[in-house]
Amino acid sequence: IQMPASLIAGGGTYGLNTGDLRLTLRAAPAALSDVRFLYPPLPADGSLAADIAVTWHGKTQDYVARNLQLRTGSARASGRVGVTMGDSMRFHDTDVTFSTVDTHLIAEVAPAMRIPGHGALSGHAVMTGPMSALTLRTDVTYDDDLAGSSRVTAAGEVGIGEAFRARDLTIT
Repeated sequence: IQMPASLIAGGGTYGLNTGDLRLTLRAAPAALSDVRFLYPPLPADGSLAADIAVTWHGKTQDYVARNLQLRTGSARASGRVGVTMGDSMRFHDTDVTFSTVDTHLIAEVAPAMRIPGHGALSGHAVMTGPMSALTLRTDVTYDDDLAGSSRVTAAGEVGIGEAFRARDLTIT
């Protein structure tokens, strides 16, 4: 698929009777402005390069991006992300390095998320599991415009749902 500022190649199958879908795509790269129709809150500025796999089977959807290179404004992200959505959301194969991700950008892309203050996040995150039992290993620096820089590392399991819970979690 050739778009004004994008090149996307790949293939797939769609089950006419089942609605099941399997796509493998290579964005080399894709301009965010060309793909905003897929998710309108995406910023117009920036690009994405990745090997992408999409699988829909019944009520379950799985999305994987490998060899990810994402940029918008001063924000950068690289690595791989895997998310399965069905009755719940589950991360798998997720290992991302990111820099200068502004809280205004997060609010733009995820309008339901409320972030106090203003600053930018940089670091590394490895995640696997459902939101109710998410195993993570992170090293994140937050540069707050008013309060300055703070860094946190975390390793263990957190549960996010009706209540927050932690198991074997080490925070420094």
